[in-house]
Amino acid sequence: ALRHGDGMSVFSVEMQALASAYAVRVSNDGASLPDDADRVFERGVAGASGGTGLGLSIARELAERMGAAVALETDDDRVTLALTFPSSAPAAAELRET
Repeated sequence: ALRHGDGMSVFSVEMQALASAYAVRVSNDGASLPDDADRVFERGVAGASGGTGLGLSIARELAERMGAAVALETDDDRVTLALTFPSSAPAAAELRET
């Protein structure tokens, strides 16, 4: 967030227990996303501030292997990376098989 949040003045982390899931949301007000923002999860697609384009693709792959979902959300002044994990994790044997 520090590297990609040019002009950031607010950074927040929220955690929430939902009925059947746990949610973690990391937000800042210094980042901006392109119109095709979902592409930032593709391997090799780097943002405007550079990088290798691996971080978010690895994050999504790991989250999906744990049965979680990851998404980017934007509103007028904030960008949020949202992770939602099921409240019951897959068995360890299921994780090894994938």
